[in-house]
Amino acid sequence: MEEVMVAKTPESPDRRRAPRLPIDLAVELEEATGRTRDMSASGVYFQTRQALAPGVAITFTLMLEDAAIFLGQAAPPSRFRLECEGRIVRVDPGEGGVGVAAALTACRLVPDAGTPEASPLASTGSFS
Repeated sequence: MEEVMVAKTPESPDRRRAPRLPIDLAVELEEATGRTRDMSASGVYFQTRQALAPGVAITFTLMLEDAAIFLGQAAPPSRFRLECEGRIVRVDPGEGGVGVAAALTACRLVPDAGTPEASPLASTGSFS
């Protein structure tokens, strides 16, 4: 299969609403697991073995192993789950699985089992 490169031109601008940052997090899906490649305030790209299709609504969870690091706070190690809802915008076939670009529509940060108490950081957010 021949690789096609697409140059950004005024007719085909990058449609991302926010800059993406490289980040490696565990992803839990309904029927499989995966790993993120990058993430922004409005979307995430992850790799998985679960068959998925563009345009479909998706729910998944990102595992934050040490939330204090992500939140810039000095606190004991803790685990949080970022429960996400979104829509799949692109699926890239690859060896051993697929790459999935998903636009986020809502996320909720909740303490994982084993985290001593609920945190004031646990909240529901929506993206517009």
